[in-house]
Amino acid sequence: MSGLPSRVRGRLPELVAVVPLAIAAARALHDGWYPIGDNAFFTLRARDVLTSHHPLLGTWTSASLTVGSTILNPGPLLFDVLAVPAKIDPAGGTVLAVVGLHMACVVLGVNWARRVAGATGAWAISAAFLGLAWAMGSEILVEPWQPHSLLLPCLAFLVLVWALAAGEAAALPWAAGLASVILQTHLSYAVLVPVLSLAGVGTLVGVEVRAHGRRAAYERLRRPALVGLLVFALAWSQPVVDQVAGQGNLGTVVTTGAGDGETAGPGFAARVLASVGAVPGGWGPGGFEGLHVDLDDRVAGEPPTLGGLADLATAAPWVALAAALAALAAWQAWRERSRAWASALGVAALAVAATFVTLSLLPINEAFGIGAHQVRPVWPVVLFGTAVVAATLLRRWRRADVVLPAFAVVLAVLAVPAHNPRTGPSADAAAIPIVRDLVAQMDEIDSAGLVYVDLTTLRFAEPYSTPVLLELQRRGVEFVADEAPAAQLGRGRILHPDDAVELEMRIVEGAAAIDPEPGWTRIAFVAGLRASEQAELDALDARRDAGVRLDATGEHRRAALDDRRRFQSVAVLIREAAPR
Repeated sequence: MSGLPSRVRGRLPELVAVVPLAIAAARALHDGWYPIGDNAFFTLRARDVLTSHHPLLGTWTSASLTVGSTILNPGPLLFDVLAVPAKIDPAGGTVLAVVGLHMACVVLGVNWARRVAGATGAWAISAAFLGLAWAMGSEILVEPWQPHSLLLPCLAFLVLVWALAAGEAAALPWAAGLASVILQTHLSYAVLVPVLSLAGVGTLVGVEVRAHGRRAAYERLRRPALVGLLVFALAWSQPVVDQVAGQGNLGTVVTTGAGDGETAGPGFAARVLASVGAVPGGWGPGGFEGLHVDLDDRVAGEPPTLGGLADLATAAPWVALAAALAALAAWQAWRERSRAWASALGVAALAVAATFVTLSLLPINEAFGIGAHQVRPVWPVVLFGTAVVAATLLRRWRRADVVLPAFAVVLAVLAVPAHNPRTGPSADAAAIPIVRDLVAQMDEIDSAGLVYVDLTTLRFAEPYSTPVLLELQRRGVEFVADEAPAAQLGRGRILHPDDAVELEMRIVEGAAAIDPEPGWTRIAFVAGLRASEQAELDALDARRDAGVRLDATGEHRRAALDDRRRFQSVAVLIREAAPR
């Protein structure tokens, strides 16, 4: 590194941290990534920005299942961020927009860490970003689904709160903007972001008053505070417009809260934090992928919860070790009177406490329990805390200037290979080539008038309907749907009795796709099985029907073929709309 120009050497922490992101984007573009499932919804709504369907709110939230009424996430800022690239190209543009957001967060976080704590801080936060990228897996670094796309912004936000707590007033506008993006896009941050924001601003004011007196502090803080307030006001203008003249969603979110149903409780919160933050490997790819919803192994009569969590007895020694290291780091920062590292440790401790409260208050839905996506904010919190504890302990070691960069480089190398954790929309990655084939066949719909899309018969979280809606939008075909599924597609897409619907459309799977109901015309179809595979499945079924018992290999093969026939055979059907 000593042979590099000083300007390049000084920027190495962020340069190293963006390499896996750039490679993930290039791989996705090369492999033909396409938005499916909820990813396609984000692309569709991003393309709605500044059109007649301009979004003022975010996505539907699963909290709706708990409170018994439709709730959308508070705002559309993530749609705004994705809008221009997604309008240019729904697939490649979305990839570049998401990765561009991630890269901007890396640069922002590492630069503010450098400003507060020098090269040690920059390399520590670079390692945290790289650890997060490695844990997530390269294939979800490009997707806009908010439980994943907000993780790197959350880590950058933690660094900005650290900067505020350390007395950096110029971080105020940046923190206001990033906090707004995160809080508007996913209600999982409804405790973490406000608590840290208030603590960061309060600490900043206290630091300034103690150092310069009230009058001088007022003068020093006035400009960044005004800019921060302006950023905040602009960021929240769209949800406020909706509250005044639209659905009133913001008021609904505030008044309904999490509902009055069963919550996860402190025991669950402790297990999640221990599993991810203390048990070796918990914050890595194994922990990220290992968390899952136990739908099959739950106790009869009880709602499912997360599987893959360590029990507290197993985790206890590791929790004790982590706590001891954090206490040692705090003692060292206090002994050295280091405001930079003491404030970092304080932010980390408060973030862990806020996350504990968040996890404790998670509502348990009767059908789906607690989803893995609801606990994802634990990862940036744990990695931020781990990074600042390690840097505080190592920074006085004379080899720290080698160890921290070396560790960051190792994480960068680990984060480069392709990896799909099979969680969220990425679990249906096999549907991407099917979707590409399907939407390419939809030329027949180009000249259609208003289309009613029946979304009421679809299975939960299937990956095909949203890409079909996205394709209708891309082709300039207006569509409507029933109110419940269309609530987050914009009020203008809710079916009304007087709508002049010309065609009805369905997206169907399995037998309904292979052999459509009478009266429906199939305009696009992808068979889940080749002819030879269908013949093989028919032969295996015939043997079973004849009473022949298949061996384990035969049963496995038959199940695999049947699943592909049911879930990878898909068709788009249309018919003339019935008179109203």
